[in-house]
Amino acid sequence: MSSRLLGFIAAAILMTTSTLALAADEVSDLAWLQGSWKATTSDAVYECSFSSTGGGMIVGAAKLTSADGTKLVFYEFDQIQKTSDGLQLQPFPYGKAGVIFPVTVNSDRKVVFENLKNGFPARITYAMNENAQLVVRVQGKKNNSEIDESYAMDKN
Repeated sequence: MSSRLLGFIAAAILMTTSTLALAADEVSDLAWLQGSWKATTSDAVYECSFSSTGGGMIVGAAKLTSADGTKLVFYEFDQIQKTSDGLQLQPFPYGKAGVIFPVTVNSDRKVVFENLKNGFPARITYAMNENAQLVVRVQGKKNNSEIDESYAMDKN
């Protein structure tokens, strides 16, 4: 085979895999997040909701309260959108812009956003489990301690 033909084949493969990688990182691939979700434990109630993917953006909101609902523990707003750098999560904890989390894994019913320069959270995972629950997992380091929290949420 000539080097010119090998170069053409290599370029075609590269173009094809690049196109496939871009296609896998569309906001519309995350339509399975849409809806209102809730998890209740003995300590807390975690609620979140995500909009449709219309307009190329998902808008979300999350709230964590005490189990009896009398104390607000945490809240945030979220934007998930595609930028020139790919899919990213922009959280607004307590209504203030936080750090950006680029997507590192986007597979069937699982998406992982990471910013390892951030202490906590450094990784945020959304995944659909076999019971059709949305599992939200938040990982990172806070005060030199590893934190790994998960909530299996039912659709409301």
